[in-house]
Amino acid sequence: GNVRSGDGCSANCRVEADWICTGGSLGGPDVCRKSEVNAHSTLWLVISGKRVPDIEELKLATEVALSVALSCPERDLEIFNVLSSFGKEESTVSKKTETSTTTKIPKTSTTTTSSTPESRFHSFRLEAQIDFKVKISDPVGLSIDTIEGALTTRGILLPKLMVAYTDHTTL
Repeated sequence: GNVRSGDGCSANCRVEADWICTGGSLGGPDVCRKSEVNAHSTLWLVISGKRVPDIEELKLATEVALSVALSCPERDLEIFNVLSSFGKEESTVSKKTETSTTTKIPKTSTTTTSSTPESRFHSFRLEAQIDFKVKISDPVGLSIDTIEGALTTRGILLPKLMVAYTDHTTL
């Protein structure tokens, strides 16, 4: 593993912010470079169910769902801000949680809602705002135009996201 940060691969072997890494195998390291092509966006989710997912689960599930929906490697996704609030029907108090102090204005916005009326299966409602960046590590395989089109056209990304969250995550 890598012992220092600042070269694209963090000390805990994760792709660092604003970097992309390609290649790599069990026998050799990835090649990392600064990301030159990317798209910023914000995803708003409304989730209801029997349990409240924590911020880390929400972040990891979103990485998986976006990767599947956009057909890009998870390591090309950078989630840099997660805000959430939740409450039960009998409570009017909201809990706000912020996982990052980074403030960036997104270029595009994507919204998905799976709001379900209160029932014995849906005892809470969670609203989350997730700010993310899609970095393009392979412009031949996935173009910025394809990503921007998916992020700005509701009919393209939303159905794929709903299926990805359902089929590939615990949310």
